Amino acid sequence: MSWPDSKSKITILAAVLALTALPVQAASYSEAVSLYEKRDYEKALPLFQEAEKSGIQASRAAYYTALCYHQLRKAREAKAAYLHVVQRYPRTGVAQQALGILEKIDPAFARYKSEVLKRYEEEQNKQYQELPEVVKVKYRNVGGSGHMIVPAMINGVPIKMMFDTGAGVTCSKQSFLDRNRIKIENTKPSIRLRGVGGEVPTRVGLANITVGNMTRTIPLQIEQDQSTSKVPDGMGSIMQLPLLGQNYFKDFEYEIDDANKFLIFKKLASTQVASVASTKKSTVKSDLEVPFYRMGNHIIVTPKVNGRECEMILDTGAGTVAFADRHLAACGLNRPTHALSGQSGGVGGKRVGYNFLVDSIQLGPVLRKNVHCSMVLHSDFPKPLLGQTFLKGLKYTIDPSRNVIRFDESSKNAY
Repeated sequence: MSWPDSKSKITILAAVLALTALPVQAASYSEAVSLYEKRDYEKALPLFQEAEKSGIQASRAAYYTALCYHQLRKAREAKAAYLHVVQRYPRTGVAQQALGILEKIDPAFARYKSEVLKRYEEEQNKQYQELPEVVKVKYRNVGGSGHMIVPAMINGVPIKMMFDTGAGVTCSKQSFLDRNRIKIENTKPSIRLRGVGGEVPTRVGLANITVGNMTRTIPLQIEQDQSTSKVPDGMGSIMQLPLLGQNYFKDFEYEIDDANKFLIFKKLASTQVASVASTKKSTVKSDLEVPFYRMGNHIIVTPKVNGRECEMILDTGAGTVAFADRHLAACGLNRPTHALSGQSGGVGGKRVGYNFLVDSIQLGPVLRKNVHCSMVLHSDFPKPLLGQTFLKGLKYTIDPSRNVIRFDESSKNAY
């Protein structure tokens, strides 16, 4: 077992600095962190071990224990402690950090890394199988937008969320969390989140999200906006709501019944769950089904716009069928001279746009005529959005095990 080079030391130091910023929940844990920062690893070690046994910041205390052994150059104990973190706390960020360090300091670890990852997958599958078989949730639409608002909870606090198939992740504005006194512990910087309005800086933290009788612990992307005491009225307030995105429900088969305002989530068999991430091809079995593929977490479908195929993101969170200006030519469209100017909003803020009608859009058995659409100037969302001016009133099921959308027979009568 070798010891870290300068690059590894930087990695370990960065991990430690991230951990020291976390909120302290007990005096002993706080004292241990303080001792570690002073490089008194001998005194810090038993305090971290005791903190883990007491359940105080358990995963982080275990990780600090491994770091103490590492700094004390106790190779065998450090290796065992890092492995303990990976096996005991597989869903945590420190488990991923421990994996990375193990790979650097122990070349032999690569031989059994696959076994560790297999155990991690088994733990994930076990937790999935403990979820309810079926979850039925009543939602409501707001105004004429078609946005789907579901009752939910974040860390036990009752709130409303927007069900959004076009959101790859579940996200919230920091101002919304502050107004509702929802605290997300242990956040860390994350990627910049891109939406219709542009890019915004985010932090990410684990949150317990409850919808119906289902609670899942998932990463929550938190947009770092400024908290204000005033909430906009009307549609402005709706756009302040958190988005329930694909990382919450993409491993479920889910039915959207917009006629009766129900969402129905159905758990997949374990073999189907394993195939969700790897499924590339669609298996279409009837003329009521249409194929899709995934671009990241986004669901990509290919409707015909005025008879011309055009790839789009299936997006229940978009109030209209929406194009960026650069999408129009690829879909065989030009901005009509009579288009009305307006604004389009979403993650990242608002952009100037235009509203107009498209003669027809067809996806499988569903044909809509005179569809209200919008075009957003200077926006770089990756593909047009198949939003609520097409989806409103339909009944359909997204089956991620076969990469198909299955429309109800009644959808054939859509106008």
